[in-house]
Amino acid sequence: MDPIINAVLKPKSIAVIGASTKPEKIGYKVVENLKKSGYQGAVYPINLEADEIMGYKCYPNIKDVPYVIDAAVVTVPAKIVPKVVQEAGEKGVKGLSIITSGFSEVGDHALEDEVVRIAHEFGMRIIGPNIIGVLSNSDQMNASFANFLPLNGKAALVSQSGALLIAMDAGTYTRRVGFDKMVSIGNMSDVNFSEMVSYLSEDPDTNCIALYVEGLRDGPKFIEAARAICNTQLKNIDSVASGILPQAAEAKPPAPPPAEKPAAVAASPESARPPAAAAAGGPGKVKEESITDRPLPAGTDRGPAAAGKSREQAPPGPAEKTDASTTPPSRGPAARPPERPEAAVPSAAREQMAAKPPAPAPSARATDAALKDRTAVTPPPARKPEAAQRAEEPQGLIRMDKGRFAWPVRGPVITRFGIQPSGMKYNGIKIAAKENTTVQAAAAGTVIYASYVKGYGETVIVKHDENYTTVYAYLKNTATKRDERIRKGDRIASIGPSQEPGGEPYLYFEIREKNKARNPLFFLP
Repeated sequence: MDPIINAVLKPKSIAVIGASTKPEKIGYKVVENLKKSGYQGAVYPINLEADEIMGYKCYPNIKDVPYVIDAAVVTVPAKIVPKVVQEAGEKGVKGLSIITSGFSEVGDHALEDEVVRIAHEFGMRIIGPNIIGVLSNSDQMNASFANFLPLNGKAALVSQSGALLIAMDAGTYTRRVGFDKMVSIGNMSDVNFSEMVSYLSEDPDTNCIALYVEGLRDGPKFIEAARAICNTQLKNIDSVASGILPQAAEAKPPAPPPAEKPAAVAASPESARPPAAAAAGGPGKVKEESITDRPLPAGTDRGPAAAGKSREQAPPGPAEKTDASTTPPSRGPAARPPERPEAAVPSAAREQMAAKPPAPAPSARATDAALKDRTAVTPPPARKPEAAQRAEEPQGLIRMDKGRFAWPVRGPVITRFGIQPSGMKYNGIKIAAKENTTVQAAAAGTVIYASYVKGYGETVIVKHDENYTTVYAYLKNTATKRDERIRKGDRIASIGPSQEPGGEPYLYFEIREKNKARNPLFFLP
C-alpha cells in the first residue's frame, strides 16, 4: 500500500486551504462536512482573515500551523494553486486533494503540469484536480462538498465524474447499497485508476471496487493492476467493463466474508446508470440533452421544426437542478435512510430514451429504434478474431472502440458526456472552436437530416454502417443535404455563433449506436 496515497485517503490531520466563512463557498462546505461527519483527526482551516471557522482555529498560511499535517484539501482559485502547493510542500504535507477546477478540463494543461511538478519536488501526491473530494465511512471523514457520507458498506467507488459520485452518494440510501469509500479522481493529473485499484486491493475496509471510467491514461498499467487482483485475490467477478478484463468469470459470487479482498473491479462509464444527480431536498429529475431520441421534421427545408424542447428554451417550471440543502442522515448501525429518497430515480421510459420517430419516409428518420442496454458482458475465455467476437456480441454491448470516428473539429471538450453538476444529462459533448471553423464528417456515411432543429440551430445527422449515427449541432453554412453520401473528413458545415451571451462558440456532437447514446470520447482517437 502506497503510504503517501494512504495519507491522503486516511489522514490523521487535514488542512483546508481556502477555507471560508461564507456558507455558499466550497471552502466552508468542506470544513462543515468534516465536522458533521465526525472526523476525529485535526482540522486546520487556512484563511487569511478569519480567526475560526466551525469552531476550528484558522491560520493565515499553512506554514503557520505548528503541527504535522498529513493531507491538504485545496479550494482556492486555479491561478493560486501552484503557490499553495509550494507552501504545502515546504510545510511537509504528504498529499493533496485539489477540488479546484480550471485546469486540463478547460484546456490549461500547462497550469496542471506545473502543479504536479511542484508537488513531486516535495514527494507529494495529488488526487485531482477538478474533484468533489474524498469520503470514507471507516474514517468518519467527509473531505468533500458532497452533502453526506454514503450508506455504510464494504465497497469503494472511484469516479472521474463528480456529478455521478454525488448521485451515487444519495443513491446508496435509496438502493440500500453501502460504500465505505467514495473517491473523486477528476483529471487524474497524478494518482490514476491503476494506483487506486492497487491501493484499494489492500484496504481492509474494501471488499468490492467500482469504477466510473471516462478515460485511461495508461491502459496496460490499469489492466496489469486489475489482473493482479483477479489472479491473486478474487474468487469471482460480479461484472467487468467489456474489453478491459477479458478473463472474467461467469458466475456471480455470494457476499464475500469481511476478510476478503476486493470482490469486483467494475464498471463502464455508460453501464453505471445512477439515480438523478438530485442530492437531498426532495425529488429531482435528470433532463436529457439529446437530439436523436426525439422526432425530427420530415422535410429538408430550412425553418422552425416541431422537434421538442431544448435545455436553452425550456419553459418555466420547477427547477430540475440538484438541491444540496439537506443535512446528512444519522450514522451508525441503527442509522435509517430518510423516508423519502435523497435522489430521484428516473423512470424506465427516461432510462431507455426511447422516444420513437414518426412514420414519414425512412430517410427522414433520425435513428433506428432504441435497444435495451446491458451493464456488462462476459467475453468468451478464448481470444477470437475481432470479426468473430463482434458477431457473438449481444445487442446493446458497451465497448470502447477508440479511433472508430475522427474528431469533427479540434478544440477542448468544455462539456462532457453524462450527468452534469446541474443535474442535466448530456447525451453528447461540447467541443469549443472559433466561429466559422470547418466541421468535418467523423466517418463515412449518409446524411439523413440537414436542416434546422429548434434549440439546436442548424443540425446535421449522419447514418453510418453498423447502426451508428453521429449528430452535429449549432452549425451554419451547411454544405450537405439529405440522402447525400459523404466520406470521412468531408466538410459538412461551419461552427455557428456562440449560444450563450459572452460565451464561446462550440460544436455539440453525439455518437449513437442503435439509438443509444454513447460517450464520444470512447470512439474518438
